Amino acid sequence: MKYEPLERFLADQSRDAVPMTFDEIEKILGKALPPSARTHRPWWGNRGASHVHERAWLEAGYRAENIDMERERLVFRRIQAVKNTHRPPLHGALRNLVQVQSGKLTDPAGELWSADAGRLK
Repeated sequence: MKYEPLERFLADQSRDAVPMTFDEIEKILGKALPPSARTHRPWWGNRGASHVHERAWLEAGYRAENIDMERERLVFRRIQAVKNTHRPPLHGALRNLVQVQSGKLTDPAGELWSADAGRLK
């Protein structure tokens, strides 16, 4: 992949923001950026669906920001994962995959139920 060196470089970074010049990116790639990278701001987009160059930084966990076309520089900023502490990670993962027929459940058994009280400990 043409942009794999950039992806590896960014993946190895521990910083949340990696400011770079277009020249520095070219040194990492070992080749020149296409002319559109210097003239067409959307080239630095973060959609990633169809552009191999965008996927390089997105796969490394960064997005391109603060693109300064005149000075030929930008900042790759780490994409922050959203953590939901209110639910277990697999909440709802098995929804609609398992069905229990009505009237087929039995009383819970084992250590969770007290024989004397008949309720959860």
